[in-house]
Amino acid sequence: MNVVEGPVNGAGAGAPGASEVAGLVPERVTVRLPRVPYREALEALLRPEFDGPRLREVAGGLAEAAGETPSQLVPGVVFPSVRIDGIDEPMVFAGACPEGIVFPHATEPAKLLFALVSPKDDPEEHLEHLAEVARRVAAAGDVDRLCRCSTPAELFAWFRREPPAIPPEVTA
Repeated sequence: MNVVEGPVNGAGAGAPGASEVAGLVPERVTVRLPRVPYREALEALLRPEFDGPRLREVAGGLAEAAGETPSQLVPGVVFPSVRIDGIDEPMVFAGACPEGIVFPHATEPAKLLFALVSPKDDPEEHLEHLAEVARRVAAAGDVDRLCRCSTPAELFAWFRREPPAIPPEVTA
């Protein structure tokens, strides 16, 4: 787990209409990410909230996490995460790249990219957000269909719908 210190830019933080689903708001959803090296893709994904040196620092933390630990949820979907100082609540970012972006430890290029940036001092909340996004991605099924969303609103709408409940025998 990587920890990055420093203040957040704040652009878009606490935006009206924020989803309570795993810290994702419409401003943090990007469709048609360019097929670039994974660190550049992470920077593009983070731009709604971070800029300048802070953007490079947080993207670097996510890139380092992706390089050290497998972040693939299912083939074609990656979800690196980092805990940082200077934010109050977890932020989830979502992006689609139909051509796919090559990530370390992934079995195929990532067509869907999620990233979690959460407060350094709350590892439990960080894990809860990781689990929530992973559950929704597992329930989604067709990665290709999701990466064909033509607007951020379409991808955000999918993410906001209620995922199926986990059967009791799985949680016992």
